[in-house]
Amino acid sequence: MTTTGGTCCEVVTETATFSAVRPGRRIHDRALLDRFPPRAVPAAWPATLMSRQQVWDHLTVPPFTQTGEWENDRRRGVRIVLGWLEDQPGDTWQDRWLAAGAEADPAADWRLLPLAWRRRGSEEEPGRRWREQVASGLRSLIAADVLRPGLAWLLSPQPFGIFAAELAQIRDPAGFAAVSACARAAPAGEKTTGTALRRIAAIVVAKGGGVTDICAGDCVELLAVAAETCRSRKARSPYFYQLLHAAGTLEASAPPTIRIVRWRGQPTIENLIDKCGIQCRPVRDLLVAYLTERQAESLDFSTLRPAVPPNRGWPVATCWSPCACSMPISPSGPRTIPAAGACGWRPAQ
Repeated sequence: MTTTGGTCCEVVTETATFSAVRPGRRIHDRALLDRFPPRAVPAAWPATLMSRQQVWDHLTVPPFTQTGEWENDRRRGVRIVLGWLEDQPGDTWQDRWLAAGAEADPAADWRLLPLAWRRRGSEEEPGRRWREQVASGLRSLIAADVLRPGLAWLLSPQPFGIFAAELAQIRDPAGFAAVSACARAAPAGEKTTGTALRRIAAIVVAKGGGVTDICAGDCVELLAVAAETCRSRKARSPYFYQLLHAAGTLEASAPPTIRIVRWRGQPTIENLIDKCGIQCRPVRDLLVAYLTERQAESLDFSTLRPAVPPNRGWPVATCWSPCACSMPISPSGPRTIPAAGACGWRPAQ
């Protein structure tokens, strides 16, 4: 328990919680969405309904303005992106963004689309500075809530990235400050904290509102998308959820960690055996009966689980063994398993 600036921030580590719930069956994040529904993104909202001049006037005053040449590049980027989107079909800027196809392939460089529109037949190749300009322009439109890209696109490695520090200056500074205070009080490293803050920023961008509007369902949805799109284990970390919970921004009914709801009690012996993928029903039933008998002999779960045979080789053994499915196995018979090779067959190495 750590007190920072008068606010009590307690970040419950996943390791401590995991030790209490690890034996259970893991529930996929997609299945959790029924229990924790995310917020729906409306078809339109005030910022995306603004005219081009209104958007321009909004983005050319603080807190969006910068200093020096960076501001000139940002304004050029805003003009290019607005002009490109204006040529797309749709009644709102969000409609035009979706129609432009920038999110169709998250691995593709979306910047080539507005730059191709900008060249319009010219053979001039877009340089690095042009790409930085359109990226800066789109960042401004997203920070102003004119556009709300999807989570899959926001989590992809190629886009410019949504930087929490930049977004915190414009959207819900108090909410980002509360989460950052809890992050500083936690023992996590700088990279882990940076990833967590970017995940929070991605939810704010995709769903609208501020940090205090994020619900547990939004976090579960992001984790489900990350599991399908991100290869790095760190990129799929639920640490951002712990920071939100510690900062008190989630609803009162939200569990302290995602891992608590991902696991559902201790699995039964049938669950453990079925994970082996045994295709021969008599062999599967024999193992269930054998371990059930052992469990009745006061065998606790921590000892029982290692007794389950490893899944490597079992599907092949029970499928291709000429003797596995022909053995006269009866639930009331002796609880013995023939040794490998007892009838001339050995599992493949």
